[in-house]
Amino acid sequence: MELTEARNNAGTYLGEQHEGYDPNHLIWAVLENSVLEHEAGYCSEISIVHQQDGSVTIADNGRGIPIRALPNSSTKVPVQTVLTEIGYYNNTSASVAAPGGLKGINMPVVNALSERLSVEIRREGKVFRQDFKHGIPQSELLVIGVTKETGTSVTFRPDRDIFAASFDKT
Repeated sequence: MELTEARNNAGTYLGEQHEGYDPNHLIWAVLENSVLEHEAGYCSEISIVHQQDGSVTIADNGRGIPIRALPNSSTKVPVQTVLTEIGYYNNTSASVAAPGGLKGINMPVVNALSERLSVEIRREGKVFRQDFKHGIPQSELLVIGVTKETGTSVTFRPDRDIFAASFDKT
């Protein structure tokens, strides 16, 4: 319900729409999580890749989003909570304010305002993946491989019904 409300009230998060909303605000919101991981001493590399299909991938070599249920939480795996529960971020600094926006943009808002979003998590010797469409999970958290690396990669394409402009690659 919160994600639908975020989609219907994008201006609350993105500010006034002059010539369309700026999708770069979404990049900053995802990047903020990697920067926080770096500031905490867990991440030494962050990359941003603009894909040919109009999506962007932000990856880091941090700890990776936890994959086991958090204490005192619902049965959702943490990655799904991080990507779908807007209220989860109320007491954290992992959100970015857009000029004129009344609320900060965080991972659930990015997910809600994206045509599609995929997250890959590398931790505990495995690669996990979960896909979303307009913030709605399209799969469970799946094991798709093995690895010795750790980190998180988020690939998303902003919803073209909300964002008329493309990413600024400069």
